Amino acid sequence: MVQTEVDGLRYDFAIERKTHLPVRFTSYSQYKGKVYTHVNGLYDYIDVDGIKVPLTIELEDGHKRKVQY
Repeated sequence: MVQTEVDGLRYDFAIERKTHLPVRFTSYSQYKGKVYTHVNGLYDYIDVDGIKVPLTIELEDGHKRKVQY
């Protein structure tokens, strides 16, 4: 797990040990003093100009979104 902070907001990346690719992305937000988490899965990596990118993003509700590059 890699924990980051950008402009005071926290973002976590779960990294797969063997491939070193992120497999889960978690963002955190606050509203009226309560902290909310938003978790997305990252799957089906392909090579685009030498960079591995996920083709499938799974949202918290289980909905999967296919991405085109």
